[in-house]
Parts: sequence; C-alpha cells; structure tokens
Amino acid sequence: MINNGAKDPLANKVVSTYGVISSWGAISATTGSRSVNRVWKMSPRVDWMLHKSIKLRFEAESTAATWADAQTNGKGKDNEYVAMNHRFHLSTLFMF
Repeated sequence: MINNGAKDPLANKVVSTYGVISSWGAISATTGSRSVNRVWKMSPRVDWMLHKSIKLRFEAESTAATWADAQTNGKGKDNEYVAMNHRFHLSTLFMF
C-alpha cells in the first residue's frame, strides 16, 4: 500500500477513524505529526501432513512500514524511518 497524498491540503483537519475523532493518525498533516508512506506484508506458509490426523505448519511473516514527517497533502517527506518486524510461527494441528 502506498500513500499518494491528497489533492486538497489536509492541514489541521479533524478526521474520524474507527469511531475515534482525532487530528492524528496513520495519514496526518498536522504540523509536527508523522505519516505512513508505505506498508507491505509477506507471509508464506508451508504445511506438512505427518499423519492423517496431524499436520505441522510453519509460517514466516515479514512486515515493513515507512514513516516520515507529514506534509499538508498527508504524504510523508523528511525524517524518514523504516519500521520492520519479522515473526516465525510453528503450529501443530490435530484433526479428529
């Protein structure tokens, strides 16, 4: 997902996100705030059937987001920061 900004300036506007009214959020243009430019996630999964009733599952998950200082169009520009997260999941499934 990429933040392409907005046609009209968003500066100092109040928005409602998930029922919460605020002047901050993932896409913001308030002076001194941060905005998300890019987010991506990848999570491949592999299943092994050990027995007809037992399955072993491995999943690797990688997520990254790029944050920057907000401009009036909602897009981040300066002071960029990339946040990354890596997780590994191992599950055992019993089917009966």
